[in-house]
Amino acid sequence: MSDYLAQTRRTLDELCEFLTVVTFSFLSPRALYIGEIANDGYIDLRSAFGFDKFSVARWSRIPMTVKIPLTESIAKNECILIPNPKVFVKTYPDLKNLGEIDTDWKTSLSVPIQRRGAYFLVLHGDPEMNAEFEHLLRSVGNMILMNLREVQPSQEKSSVKISSATKLTARQVLIHNLLIHGYTNPEIAREIGYSESLVRQETIAIYAFLGVSGRKELIRNDAAKVSEPA
Repeated sequence: MSDYLAQTRRTLDELCEFLTVVTFSFLSPRALYIGEIANDGYIDLRSAFGFDKFSVARWSRIPMTVKIPLTESIAKNECILIPNPKVFVKTYPDLKNLGEIDTDWKTSLSVPIQRRGAYFLVLHGDPEMNAEFEHLLRSVGNMILMNLREVQPSQEKSSVKISSATKLTARQVLIHNLLIHGYTNPEIAREIGYSESLVRQETIAIYAFLGVSGRKELIRNDAAKVSEPA
């Protein structure tokens, strides 16, 4: 891994793909998520590999107040292993507020990045959590941290947008994330399992809270925030 990083400067997206495809190949990885704590108490998605468009959208901003593996591993500074999807859903009921949970995996891991953030690994393999394996997980976290320090969110070439919402409900955050990724109200209703009228009401509340006139201004403001110089 160090040889790969030494070859040339890597973006977080390139590092994320390398970690998924190469570093954790012995665990049959499916996907990897890297999140960083923002100043407003949210976790911002910095990079992801292997997730579909909807998953990227709904996990692009996560309140630290929601109990999920990412927030718990950061709060406790511990590596958390979830042995199967049933345990995942039972242990973290707050997940239902963030949309439907994909269960096409065997094991998942959440690893803190020195309280700066965390990464979440979805596997088809079945690792054993021991001192040697935890050392590997934290070493990977240190590698990610080096890139987080070198590259600010506004400099990272990524399709992920960073929201300006700070006090929306968990459902509104989910809808907001889908809006800025171009989803229509019917598409949002279908994806999250709510009626279109409820989505419309929540959308109006989001616009009012953020002080925007509509969808176009919301997306334009969000894009402008990402392009601001550090």
